[in-house]
Amino acid sequence: MIARMKARARRESTSLEQKIRDLIIADARPTRAERIEEAREIRERIGRVKGSSVELIREDRDKDEPYR
Repeated sequence: MIARMKARARRESTSLEQKIRDLIIADARPTRAERIEEAREIRERIGRVKGSSVELIREDRDKDEPYR
């Protein structure tokens, strides 16, 4: 397996160490299912947003304060 990784790294003009780093980083990323679950948990904590975003935008636009 090491020989194959070395050969792949050589073909891609990179080091074996970099290839291993890339694999570790890719493996550490959350899966699609994990991201969906995290989004569900966030929505659950926040709850439904009440009101209209249009109303909030108009209210903000109509303020006399200068743009920040």
